[in-house]
Parts: sequence; structure tokens; C-alpha cells
Amino acid sequence: EALLRTASSSDPKSASLHGALGEVLLKENKYELSVQELGVAAQMDPDSPKYIMSLSEALIAWRHFGVAVDFLRAAESRIGGYAGFHYNLGLAYYNLNRIKEAQSEFQEALRLAPDLDRAQFLLASCLANLGDIAKAIEMYRKLVKQHPNQPIYWTALGEALGQMGGTYGPEAVHACRRGLALRPGDP
Repeated sequence: EALLRTASSSDPKSASLHGALGEVLLKENKYELSVQELGVAAQMDPDSPKYIMSLSEALIAWRHFGVAVDFLRAAESRIGGYAGFHYNLGLAYYNLNRIKEAQSEFQEALRLAPDLDRAQFLLASCLANLGDIAKAIEMYRKLVKQHPNQPIYWTALGEALGQMGGTYGPEAVHACRRGLALRPGDP
């Protein structure tokens, strides 16, 4: 971080230095500073998918979901063909509780990149929120088969099965226990 700060100070018109500093700050969970640096990089190179995506990720991590939606919508003509664009937009909508819009974005992300498991997971969560628990369970089951070491997938499956009740109870308990075994300290 210190090295990049020094370099960007000596060359303040370098989008790549501001972008690199912003990405380091994002990894350090310094979201506000990250947004500032990535914002400078995106202004200097407004057609860069890398800076647009990184800035949207920083805004989402900083929990500025509405700003992220507005920013991504403004950048859509430049990077709307990327699966990551639709995933980030869907994630921002999801966190704003705009579930139908999030669902559409996750579906588009999956059309562009069918193996994007986080988009599959959040699409299943959208379906569960909208009342289609059976379809969500089907998607969660597929995810735990493909990614058996992801505790969140097991936990979501267990929660969805628990909502179904009745004969799904033992499978729900098994799925939750599997998730807990994979990450025992996770609340």
C-alpha cells in the first residue's frame, strides 16, 4: 500500500497506479479509500472493465448498494456483456431487497457464464425469497454436489429443506451439520 501510494503521488495521472492502489485497499477492507482510488482510475480510463468492476465491488463491499446500482447502470453500455457485470448488479439489487431485479441479473450472468456458482447460489436464494422453495432446493442440491466444500451452500440447502418441513427434516439436519462441519466457527 505504501509503495503504491508513493508511486501514485509521483505519477498522479496514472490510472493503473490508482487502480492497483484501490485494489490493494479493497483487499485490506478499506472500502472508502478503495472507492476513492478506483473512482480516480475509472475516471481516467472510463472504458476499462477492470476499473468499473473493481469500483462496483468496492461500493458493494462498502454497502453502498444504491450507488453501485446507479454506477453500474451508467457503465452498462461499456461492460454490459460481461457476466461479472450482471452478477455485481444482481448482488447490489439483492442487498437492496429488489429480488425480482436481482433474479433477472443473475439469470443473465448465468446465460453468459453458466458455471458461475455464486450466481447460481444467489439465483436460488432469489427463488426461495419469491416462494419457489422446490426450485431453490433443486439448485442448492446441484451446488452441493458440484462444490461439496462450500459450507454456505450446505447451510442454504438445509434452511430451504427446513422450510419444507415434514419428511425433509432429516435431510435438512444433515445439510446443516455438513455446513457446520466445514466451518465450525462460523455463526
